[in-house]
Amino acid sequence: MKILFAIVALLTCFGANAGDFGYYSYRIDTYDPVTGLYYASVENAADGRKSFLSSSNNLIVNVNIFDPATNSSTPLFKEPQLDGIEFLHFESKYKEGSMEFDGSRSIRVANNTLIAKRDPKDRILVGVRNKKKDELNLFVATKRGTGLAVLATVPDGAHWHVDVRNSKLRVVRQTGQGVKIDSYDW
Repeated sequence: MKILFAIVALLTCFGANAGDFGYYSYRIDTYDPVTGLYYASVENAADGRKSFLSSSNNLIVNVNIFDPATNSSTPLFKEPQLDGIEFLHFESKYKEGSMEFDGSRSIRVANNTLIAKRDPKDRILVGVRNKKKDELNLFVATKRGTGLAVLATVPDGAHWHVDVRNSKLRVVRQTGQGVKIDSYDW
């Protein structure tokens, strides 16, 4: 009985919530320091309320791009992405020979040293899950959301990264005894 009381007391003291048990509600919630634009998640929850373990129920289905200068909002996608948006990334600044990225989750960046000084690219990279085909579609657009297009598709079992120095996005997959590497302009 004392052990049960101690466990309940500990959980109460530390504010047990979904994030305390390995679950967390991921969201897009960031400003671009170059343009001043604000990116926010649009979730599929109809009433906007979250419950315990809500990350399993509330998928990000769109990205709202808010321009504080004009007080206007624009959805990135015309239609909700019902299988879920996994991330949004963009270059935010040059610092000491590399490019820093902002966004919703850690990004797969490689070859990000000894970069010639330059302004951050006016591009966002958005990962959208396709559950039927078991793949990840990587979309690019300008930071304002124009020119949205699929840059690459990453099949299950493959991996990808941004090669910053060469301005490429690479998709790497095993093919029998070899490796196939596809490169796309980033």
